[in-house]
Amino acid sequence: MIKHPSNVQIVLLAGGVGSRLWPLSRKNLPKQFLPLSPDGKTLLQAAFERALKLGGSEEQIWVCANLHHADLIRQQLPSLRSDHLLLEPIGRNTAASLGWAALCIQKEVPAAVMVSLAADHLFREVDLWLKAAQRGIQLAEQFDRLVLLGVQPQHPSPHYGYLKIARPLSFEEIPIYEIERFLEKPSPEDAERLIADGKALWNTGTIIAKVSTFLAAFECHLPHALEILRQIWQNPQWNQTKFGELPSISVDVGVLEKETSLLAVQGMFERIDVGNLTCLRDLFPPDADENRGWGLFRTREAHKNLAITDQGMIGLLGVEGLAVVRWGDVVLVCPQDRLDEIKAFQAQLIDEGWECFL
Repeated sequence: MIKHPSNVQIVLLAGGVGSRLWPLSRKNLPKQFLPLSPDGKTLLQAAFERALKLGGSEEQIWVCANLHHADLIRQQLPSLRSDHLLLEPIGRNTAASLGWAALCIQKEVPAAVMVSLAADHLFREVDLWLKAAQRGIQLAEQFDRLVLLGVQPQHPSPHYGYLKIARPLSFEEIPIYEIERFLEKPSPEDAERLIADGKALWNTGTIIAKVSTFLAAFECHLPHALEILRQIWQNPQWNQTKFGELPSISVDVGVLEKETSLLAVQGMFERIDVGNLTCLRDLFPPDADENRGWGLFRTREAHKNLAITDQGMIGLLGVEGLAVVRWGDVVLVCPQDRLDEIKAFQAQLIDEGWECFL
């Protein structure tokens, strides 16, 4: 049975733009607002449901997001408390979001344990994720340390954060480790070495800590940013002008990579990454020729392709290994082994004056 501690406060980070999932994810409608969950819900709605299972009440959930997406969030999460929607006038990455949320939570629930979740992740075996998160909450209260949820890596990837684990604290049903070092998105070579060493976990984006513990770590590693956030918190009318003064840095780089007293809970669940089109492909079942897709597509002598469309039909004839995406007013066609170049392609479009299609 899931226990629901009343002091747990859950923060959904929903301010990302999802640029690597273009053209599905756009500035006006980022991926967290798309119905990519297997049950047809948006990623944000799926994250809200997980938060509700962990906390037990809508009163315990907060959302950090961009001001421009306020109406979208209110439509998709009508039960969210209006004062728990923290709207940022400009995106300054996750350190600013979590620091601001922590200050607001500390005022409302001084003894809170804060759990931060990315609003654009999916998990298989949600019950196992809940068990790991509950164990993390217990550890955060017991040790006054930041606790991260990790999973066994499946392959070396430079797109994820890594928890280099050291001394095990427990090998019970849910393994617990000291973290020797946190590495955010290492080089491909470093990722290979971490996997070969066998002493690393993938970070799943869940941070658990007493709000006082988190703010102490934040002040230690990002003191100037916390001072600006305190000014905004004390004088909300300054939000529009002061928020832009914050450094644009992720909590992973700004706090976790510098923190020396992290703990890891190893979960037995599987995280489904929807960070890019390559990862999204794995959500769709293959046909007899290993083609995968979403929407209406037909094939003839076509193999190992990815087809995604929100309107009309895609036809694939005699091609192999392509990604063909028709979404809104954009059509993208490229070899699947070059999907990692999408951000470079977007930079080119901006340089050429086509930012309106991003």
